[in-house]
Amino acid sequence: MSIESKNSSVKHGFMFLLISIALVLTIGLVTASFADEIGDVNVDWLGGDIKVDAIEDPKG
Repeated sequence: MSIESKNSSVKHGFMFLLISIALVLTIGLVTASFADEIGDVNVDWLGGDIKVDAIEDPKG
């Protein structure tokens, strides 16, 4: 295997990883945008809060 083909293979693997991460983040953001906040717990002054979200059951 030549160095050029090895670099090409690494680049394709890295691009696949970046695209996969972008897809997962996008799906997470879209899902979170449909959630309704139903609770909030203030833990500390530094912003370590816990938010409770509710999303509609797709089967219901």
